[in-house]
Amino acid sequence: MTSKNCFSKMLVRDLKERGVWLISSIILFLLIYPVQILMSLDAIASYMKGEEEFQSRITEQFSSLISFGNGIMYVAIVIMAFLLAMSGFWYVYSGVKTDFYHSLPIKREKLFLERYVTGILIFIVPYFISLILGYGAGIMKGAETSGILSLCAKGFVTNVVLFLLFYNLAVLGVLLTGNLFTGVLAYGAFLSYGVLLESTIGLTKVAFFTTYIDNSRLSQVFEGKFGKLSPLYVFDMILSNNKISMKDVSVVFGISVLFLVICMFVYKIRPTEAYHKSIAFKKLQPIIKVAVVIPVSACVGILSSEIVGRNFIWYVGGLLVTAVLLSFAMEFLYYLDIRECIRPKISTGLILGMLVIMAVTLKLDLIGFDTYLPKNQE
Repeated sequence: MTSKNCFSKMLVRDLKERGVWLISSIILFLLIYPVQILMSLDAIASYMKGEEEFQSRITEQFSSLISFGNGIMYVAIVIMAFLLAMSGFWYVYSGVKTDFYHSLPIKREKLFLERYVTGILIFIVPYFISLILGYGAGIMKGAETSGILSLCAKGFVTNVVLFLLFYNLAVLGVLLTGNLFTGVLAYGAFLSYGVLLESTIGLTKVAFFTTYIDNSRLSQVFEGKFGKLSPLYVFDMILSNNKISMKDVSVVFGISVLFLVICMFVYKIRPTEAYHKSIAFKKLQPIIKVAVVIPVSACVGILSSEIVGRNFIWYVGGLLVTAVLLSFAMEFLYYLDIRECIRPKISTGLILGMLVIMAVTLKLDLIGFDTYLPKNQE
């Protein structure tokens, strides 16, 4: 009982300390739901009142804003997830604050959960209240509510689960880095890396394979295997179809729980002195470097080639020059020391070697993409 009371007191204290974020969250959700619903339905009433389809149009718009068609809500989820993660775990970027919190007679897991849960409460409570007010605003403006309540509930559960996914990724980004700049980069990388890989593969196929049929629709990026690795794929699925199954929500929730476990593990082993480093774990530096430099260099190389009419020499030049410059930039970001940038690194040599092999493979079509013939089906 004492432990529960202690944890409750810790939550209340943290909520008070983060009161500005709670007030900001309340204002934001009031704008997203009741205010936006009132403005939108009033706008429809101003030019459609009296027409036969007025009632159906009001109901359709209300249903869209209160459930899955509210695009502003998805932007808010992405931004709030990062801001709440950063406000909760900002202290890991300060040596003095880190020493203070870790000197408290509290287990690291408990300290983590206190800051973590507070961020979730700052999101969920204002969201739930504004959703009720938004539902009341729709009723007040004459929208039919038959079946909308269940859509509203489903939308609430879906958006909370999506927030948990982005929030956990943001927390992980903060814990893996040592300053705000690299924290922002890490969060952006988690959101867009799958899209980067899929785009790189798509551009490469267009540039090198004559038998490849290009479909340049943006949504095509999210239909590929790597594009689906991006959390933004879920948003694309909702906005494209205006719905999402509860099975999909369950999968997203399971992934969120997995990232929560990873966050707790990273928080537990995170070195206290990592606050002054760009990346908290030194062993991750070459892995991140390879993972970033190769696809970015490939994209730049292809764009360089396209400018001059798909010239292979320009492709190789753009590929290697970008890889060298980006490798130097990342080494400087890691150490903030020019000498470290020019010092030979195994990871840089590995990157250049892999890019050369990739260029030769594509030029000679060693994978047989253009020469492949399907077997005769008799």
